[in-house]
Amino acid sequence: MSSKKILKAAGIFAACALWLCGAVVFMPQSSHILHGTYLDWVKGLFSGTSGANGINNYLTISGFIFWAFYLTVLLPKVLRPVWERNVRLKKGYRIAAGILLCLGAACSACGCLFWSRTPRVIEVINLDLTPVSLILIIVTCLIPLGIRSLRRRLREGKAAQPRPGQSVLFYVLLVVIALLHTVIAALLLAIVGAFSSGAVSPITGMCSNAAMSGKAFFQMVVLAPLIEEVAFRGLIQNHLRKAMPGALALVITAVFFGLWHRNIGQFVYTFAGAVLWGTVFNAAGKVRHTWVMHFIHNLSATMAFSVSGKAVLGRLTVLPALTRGLLGLSPVPAVLLLLVLCALVIVAVRAALRVRAGEKLGLRKGDAA
Repeated sequence: MSSKKILKAAGIFAACALWLCGAVVFMPQSSHILHGTYLDWVKGLFSGTSGANGINNYLTISGFIFWAFYLTVLLPKVLRPVWERNVRLKKGYRIAAGILLCLGAACSACGCLFWSRTPRVIEVINLDLTPVSLILIIVTCLIPLGIRSLRRRLREGKAAQPRPGQSVLFYVLLVVIALLHTVIAALLLAIVGAFSSGAVSPITGMCSNAAMSGKAFFQMVVLAPLIEEVAFRGLIQNHLRKAMPGALALVITAVFFGLWHRNIGQFVYTFAGAVLWGTVFNAAGKVRHTWVMHFIHNLSATMAFSVSGKAVLGRLTVLPALTRGLLGLSPVPAVLLLLVLCALVIVAVRAALRVRAGEKLGLRKGDAA
């Protein structure tokens, strides 16, 4: 590995670690709605409950993540044709983006650690840029889709297109992988709970709260997957794998993701989930794929605790009963069943990647024609 790549990897690692440290410190300590142009709307909409606090916290720490993702991942893709004609512009942009990345991480960390005494520039980076960057991300993602659709229409009938069933099968396999991971998470918690009973109750309480509260449900099922996938797969892993082997970038990101959840119970199964999602991301390279798996996993986790008629999704029977049975297993049968499920997950991941590879092959044939 060249010294340039090592320095790049070290810089990205330091910037992301700085943001993570600030965010991890901030998340459990904040218990109020912060003031901001769009957070005032959040405050009025969610009326200061615990669910609103969680939503507010996620929105507060996502400012750096959203605009850093836009500046360092999406915008460079749009500017790639320009860079091919102007190498100096490419170098200048990379230097500027790197400086902004480090500055934003520092501002985000300072804003989270010392919020009551932060200057206006830090508030802008942490709060005001969040909705702006999110809009830019959505627009930038939609532009290539529109161009691709136009190109397909122009060459319709001239090029071989991939079978539509391939895309459907790929997403079905992603859902299967996410559901298997949910079962694996329950088994891992059963094993952890056998040695540390206090490690499981906060997690089950969190899932129960998400099942019963619409605000907590939105935070866990929609907001958390969106922000965490942009942060860990779209930004951290995406950059690290450019400066080091993909497997090493995956492991570092998985460790970050596990530590992000701040307790041993969640670390165990979120690390496993990050390895699965990171494997798909390394092969497919799209945040939307990992978001689907993360969304399905969190949704199934809330469904597993929907045991009341007042729950957001109503009263369920099969999944909660299965979850209780898995969490009640002793370590030996839990480990044996875990090994079987890991084998099934490996098969499902390999199948999904093969389908995805076939899908890409079909597109390449169309492009070549």
